Amino acid sequence: MVAALALYNPLAVVLVSLLIGGLTSAGFALEGPSFPTGLVGTMEGIILFTVLGGEILARYRIGLRHRAVTPASAGANFGTEVAP
Repeated sequence: MVAALALYNPLAVVLVSLLIGGLTSAGFALEGPSFPTGLVGTMEGIILFTVLGGEILARYRIGLRHRAVTPASAGANFGTEVAP
């Protein structure tokens, strides 16, 4: 998981391993009745899917496009007629 988060960069593996190790260590320190034991694993999974999902979106150039609002469609949205 650390290598995937570091995008297989050897230098980034060191940094990511320190961050994941710190998160795991903090999870053990916070373990108790108000902090569930599975929460750290869930947080690591969310981080993994977010980073890899962003990588997929960037690799395939997937993005959000805003539609241009034309006067005809703007009038239709507000219930008014626009003369041609």
